[in-house]
Amino acid sequence: MGTDAPPFDISRPNSHDSKAEFLQEKRTVSSALESAKPLIALILNGASTKGGPEHDSIRKVLKSDDASVRSNCRTDRLETVFDLTCSNASSVGVSTVVASLLFDLVAALEFRDRELKSQEAIFWSSTGRAPIQYARTIALRFAKRVARTTGRKPTFGTARDGGHPSTDFGRALEEIFKVLDVGADVRNAAEWALGQLSEGDLKPLPINALSGLLFGDTRGLHRKNSEDALFQAMLGKGS
Repeated sequence: MGTDAPPFDISRPNSHDSKAEFLQEKRTVSSALESAKPLIALILNGASTKGGPEHDSIRKVLKSDDASVRSNCRTDRLETVFDLTCSNASSVGVSTVVASLLFDLVAALEFRDRELKSQEAIFWSSTGRAPIQYARTIALRFAKRVARTTGRKPTFGTARDGGHPSTDFGRALEEIFKVLDVGADVRNAAEWALGQLSEGDLKPLPINALSGLLFGDTRGLHRKNSEDALFQAMLGKGS
């Protein structure tokens, strides 16, 4: 039930490592929507009961396309799932199937477009160089985990010989960055994260009430002890 999971969330808060990468996906999603929506409109116009030369012309084109695909997909040997998919689509009418799939595709693209707009407001609205958000997020989550486990605010310092981290928290965070391949300066991320901690972060999280109801308090305590042991191993010391 998740006891093998990392002792804190290591997922990325955003999907891109640079603003250029973000803008490229944003343009791609926009372009895909601009291409898909007119095709849906065209097929719907062909299915419309309205009369007129335009609707009649679209209807004829779609019927011709459906017949052509149906003819090309005729086979008695369905050797792959793609053969079966093509056969089923041709039987229903490929234009109808395409319209149905496009509705799902547009819905997914619009959802992603909303996600990107939300990420833009949070991560990419600054005109200057954006901070490496993944590094900051991991440092903050780990700092909160340390504070809740020990009841003390962690500290960060550097050694005189070489400038490497000199505290347990700093050394552990440096190792975490290596494991997660976080290409960022540990010191900057750590100092930012420690500045975000509040008194509430020094209090341990309560055992999940639902977990206690389902498995009993001992299950919840076992899970917490397992996480504490994992945390202490990462920290490298027993305190």
